[in-house]
Amino acid sequence: MRLSTTTALMGLTRAGEFPTYIESMKSCLEAGFKVQDINLCSLMGGRTQFTRDNWREEAEKTADEAKKAGVVFGQSHPVFVGLNLENETEEKQQQWHEMMIRSLEISSILGVRWAVLHPFGVNNGNDVDIKASIKLNMESYDFAFELAEKLGVNLAFENMPFWWGGVKRFTNYAEDLIALVDEYKSTTVGICWDFGHGNIVYDNQLPALRKIGKRLKMTHVADNYGKGDDHTNPFHGTTDWHSIMPVLREIGYEGDFAFETHMETAYVPDELRPGIARETYRLGKYLMSLAGYIE
Repeated sequence: MRLSTTTALMGLTRAGEFPTYIESMKSCLEAGFKVQDINLCSLMGGRTQFTRDNWREEAEKTADEAKKAGVVFGQSHPVFVGLNLENETEEKQQQWHEMMIRSLEISSILGVRWAVLHPFGVNNGNDVDIKASIKLNMESYDFAFELAEKLGVNLAFENMPFWWGGVKRFTNYAEDLIALVDEYKSTTVGICWDFGHGNIVYDNQLPALRKIGKRLKMTHVADNYGKGDDHTNPFHGTTDWHSIMPVLREIGYEGDFAFETHMETAYVPDELRPGIARETYRLGKYLMSLAGYIE
């Protein structure tokens, strides 16, 4: 297990500006993070250099700079839309399709091994239709899996928090994810467990992690108070990290322990951001020690 962070930790600034990915990568490295998760979500908003015509050149330049700096991109976060693709406008659906392809191609250029997908779902009121949801995801992401296989990028479905108002949705629970991933019958399809989402759904995440077991290929590490997806640092919420960390070792998790705590830095003055990033790294080292991982 390797300590990691999303590049978004040193991404969007208080002034609403996006540093280049090279700048974000180097800022995260200065905080201590040699392994990083490239955050590509903003491709939907057209707000980064990867949305321009020369995006491939920019991605190759980022890969070169990462290699020089000794940074490894172990994970990526491609674009996503809300609860269901069909709820979006035709224009946004097309944009999502194009930017998902670009996200995977950029991931491949950067040497990413695992990229995350937000599952779609079918609801009947507040009840989730599991079989229909599995079918919907396999159909909606068919093009992504076909491309990812050619590019050598593996894909992992993420557990989701309750929707607004506490409405249940597909993959709130580990059993949903297991059913979806097992349907593929492939070692290149796995699960990404978001501990912040898990803290909203579960009082105790340990049984879910044990059920998932070897299917766990990615993590998103964040905390909250069980009400909203706050994306704050561990111990800035109610997640029981002292119990969780040994279980990751118990189930043999070998992927990245990747912080997704960008809200810690998003609204603070620029001069304070590096110190918060360093503190995030220090928290990460402590958490890794709880699982018996000492560098």
